[in-house]
Amino acid sequence: FLILTFLALSQIASNFIMGLGYEQAAKYPFTSWYLNKTIHLWMYMLPMAILFGGMLVWREKDNKSDEIYNTLPLPAWYSYFNKFFTLINIQLIYLALALLTGVFTQILVFNFYDIELGLYIKHLFGMDFLGYVHMLIIVMLIQILSPNKFIGFFLSALYFIAELIIFGLLEFDNVLLRYGNIPGFTYSNINGFGHHTTMILWYSIYWAVFGAILIMISIGLWRRSVETNLKFRFQNLRKDVSKKQALSFVILVLVFLSIGGNIAYNRYVLNPYYSKDDQKQMQADYEKKFQQYSDVIQPMIEHIDLKVDIYPEKRKLLISGTYVLDNISEQEIDSIFVNLKDFNISTVADFEFSKTAHNELHAKEFGFRIFTLEESLKPGEQMDFNFKYWVEPKGFTDNQPQNAIAANGTNLNLTSFSTDYFPVIGYSKVIELSMSQDRKDFDLPPKPPLPSIDNADRSKMIMNMSRPTYEAVVSTSGEQTAITNGELIKEWQENGRNYFHYKTDEKIENEIAILSAKYAKKQTTYKGINIEVFYHEKHHYNIDRIIAGLKASHDYCTKHFSDYPYKDLRVVEVPDYMTQGTARHFPTLFIWIESGGFITNYEDDELDLVFAIASHENAHHWWAGIVTPAYATGGYLMTETLAQYVMAMTHEQEYGIKASRRYLKDEMRRYLSRRKTDIEGEQALINTSFSQAYLGYKKSTSVMYALQDYIGEDVVGQALSNVVKRWGNRLDSLPIATDVINEYRKVCPDSLQYLIEDMFYKITIYENEIKNATYTQLEDGKYRIDLDLNSIKYYVDSIGNQTKAPMRDYIYVALMDEDDNEFYYQKYLFTENEQQISLITDRIPAKAGLDPFLVLIDRNWDNNSMKVEKLKQ
Repeated sequence: FLILTFLALSQIASNFIMGLGYEQAAKYPFTSWYLNKTIHLWMYMLPMAILFGGMLVWREKDNKSDEIYNTLPLPAWYSYFNKFFTLINIQLIYLALALLTGVFTQILVFNFYDIELGLYIKHLFGMDFLGYVHMLIIVMLIQILSPNKFIGFFLSALYFIAELIIFGLLEFDNVLLRYGNIPGFTYSNINGFGHHTTMILWYSIYWAVFGAILIMISIGLWRRSVETNLKFRFQNLRKDVSKKQALSFVILVLVFLSIGGNIAYNRYVLNPYYSKDDQKQMQADYEKKFQQYSDVIQPMIEHIDLKVDIYPEKRKLLISGTYVLDNISEQEIDSIFVNLKDFNISTVADFEFSKTAHNELHAKEFGFRIFTLEESLKPGEQMDFNFKYWVEPKGFTDNQPQNAIAANGTNLNLTSFSTDYFPVIGYSKVIELSMSQDRKDFDLPPKPPLPSIDNADRSKMIMNMSRPTYEAVVSTSGEQTAITNGELIKEWQENGRNYFHYKTDEKIENEIAILSAKYAKKQTTYKGINIEVFYHEKHHYNIDRIIAGLKASHDYCTKHFSDYPYKDLRVVEVPDYMTQGTARHFPTLFIWIESGGFITNYEDDELDLVFAIASHENAHHWWAGIVTPAYATGGYLMTETLAQYVMAMTHEQEYGIKASRRYLKDEMRRYLSRRKTDIEGEQALINTSFSQAYLGYKKSTSVMYALQDYIGEDVVGQALSNVVKRWGNRLDSLPIATDVINEYRKVCPDSLQYLIEDMFYKITIYENEIKNATYTQLEDGKYRIDLDLNSIKYYVDSIGNQTKAPMRDYIYVALMDEDDNEFYYQKYLFTENEQQISLITDRIPAKAGLDPFLVLIDRNWDNNSMKVEKLKQ
């Protein structure tokens, strides 16, 4: 009774807390209670506690009642299964509680009634239940083998601890040796269990057979008398076992080995197997062998022409295409470097150049190839690079599952950041190991930093990016729609297949997405732009929010920067298999994972991240799309920093200043928290790199909001408009961070030039405090407000050492009512740390504050405001 009561209360509490803590829970069937690893703790440790508790009762009974058991003519299997099913019933009650509280959370907490009971049952009473059964089998076996319950408890705990160490901390990934475990997989509401289903079934059968073997061993070694010595029980086992039992045992072992052999064949033979260390070794070998070619000039991609046939029901692709390569340098090019992962390709890739070329090298490391041209590609000359190959995943595997190809939700990316399914030209720096410890482990020197601004090569884009035109014909099957970049020129059906012809007249980045799924679509036209949102039919909840974010971002960017360069703007929902974050921008479209916005439930008074992410990603059409930075430090200032800025400003316009302040406070909190754990050492924004993303996102939001607050939103817009006019869509020379900052300097008043230095060239932290706030009623009925204020500005270095900085700073002073609505809000010049200010007002303020809404980065904001008290005479 106590165990079940504890189970019920803990399960209800954990599910309720999980539901309240995760916005996505509201509309994602099943994940309302299964969203976070915390729930795994409940669903792993509690069943273990039940088993140990059950064993305690069982072993107590054995110790006290051996004489009774000896007089009962019960077979061993009867005794075993009597206890086995008793414990199983408790587990089933526990799982039923999990189901009921999950449904309870969805209905009563979130008012969501589309309950997928079938999904609950499959996961809870399928995979999870089998896991608990295997846990029970192994603990019962350990107790049977142990001389007493205390040693049994210790050995059981040791078993689970050893399992966690070996397969967790030590990252040993041979799942065939982890009893009862099914390899990790991603459930997608769009694609269901998808191609992971076969793997789940084979592993489930594999461990079920092994569990049966362990049960036979446990029954054979069951205590049949007061004699508990293992040697004695093994002797009895040899005497008592029948031929049928022995044959059954042998058959089970053979079946187990056969199934294991099939799994091993699929995992290690049919599919390429690379452990984490193997993959890192390949990355290290790639760099060691081919880094010498990193600075060899390669042609740019002038045009991309693709034909992609997707067979989703077979998870099969036929990819063919042409890159038009253009030598925009002033040197002749005599060799072309091509990367394409061979283990993703089902046939030998057919490569052909319009100039005669010889394949001098074909390495296993990411399919790196060197083609030598008989006749060099001269400056200004172009040539075609043609390719064709099949892609078809074989069997099943958890090691290289090729999740990009799905029965519903294929998501292929042609990008300079990936060599998975399309050729990449030139040595790929993105393949290199980036973590310092990994580089040390694989005998690589410390990774050189990005080129400094002073040493930047303005001719090099980030990661070998180009600006081609693009055309593609993509076909797919059934009710699926194929989507890619550009304008949809034509759509038709032929031989039961659906064909879609897309094209861009404008140059875009060589960042292409090719997608196929059964989609619902919402379409609208806004200021001449065709806006489309493709989504899973059940995920219609936030489509209007997404479109609102796109429109707001479009208006803001066209007003302050330049016209939108394309005719189309699409948002496409993709399965949770995508690993590049919540959403990712491509020219004319961006992809967005299902759990990152399409199923999120936000109340009106909460930060609307759906609206915000839509605004952010669309802003990338200008910042990374039109203006692409050179390969150098500070590149974030022209990409994520400005996308975050657009997101903050549009969110404030849509939801008001209070919602904006809550959002800015949260961003500042995340920045201050993350900087404490930055082992690389925080850099000023002018020197940011991709390894310190929190600076390009969290800190940048605070900095850019403060900049526009101090010098004016339209003024910042004018500066950024000048950046677009000068550097937009250029290939000959690319901008660096100082080009943007210099535009800020041009429009910034002399009295505020210090802000540019503090925000971008230094790490600046404030400690603003209001020490005393009183009011006195005057004879004319007005009130004098006396404030004692203190402000300290610190400059901080990369390892946290801080230096007190001289003050000549403008800081907000505010008077507010009980609801934090300001009725006096002005900047004051601080030339000293401590300052007394007196104000005359018509009303008594409830609170007074020094930068209470955190326009400046303040590491301790608890003392930024205080209650105003009547001055004691």
